[in-house]
Amino acid sequence: MARLAIMRTLSVLIAPAILLAACADSTPADTEPNAMDTPEAVTSPAAGNPAPTVRTGAAAPLVPMQMDPDELRAVDLKGELGCGFAPSPQETPLLMAASFVDKAATSQAAMKLGNQVVMLETQSKGGFDALTKGARFVGPDGLFANIVRASDEPMQENPHITMESPRYPALLVLSRDGTELSIDGFWECGP
Repeated sequence: MARLAIMRTLSVLIAPAILLAACADSTPADTEPNAMDTPEAVTSPAAGNPAPTVRTGAAAPLVPMQMDPDELRAVDLKGELGCGFAPSPQETPLLMAASFVDKAATSQAAMKLGNQVVMLETQSKGGFDALTKGARFVGPDGLFANIVRASDEPMQENPHITMESPRYPALLVLSRDGTELSIDGFWECGP
């Protein structure tokens, strides 16, 4: 009797596993996803994954990347002083901005989305003083990049760094066509 009960229990446990294995092997070939039907994968360059490719004529994906040294040198931001947003002090800024010490000046910014470096500009004036408090930049293809300082108090760091160019906790909010991406980090401005 006990042996019969054990056999029934084993058959109840093993049968579903056999059915699942059989179903996994019988997936029809025509149900495999088509490369044109699947969205582009989002990869993280920090994790060592390759950067996503951008189709010709399409807006750059809403994936901020760090600019390489050649791209940094090629960016021509107009202004006397600048700011940068980075996820951490050890990383290259994802967004760089500059402006003049002139309250009638707008500010410019540059960032890399996908494999494209894009230029952005503020629509409001205020010059460098306004830029240090955060900014809303407008770019191509309906792109918006907002820097929102999370505090009026700078991060606690080495006093020399704090006096020269203090870092403030901040949020970078990217949006385009109803898609939004937020990244925590810091906003640092100075010479």
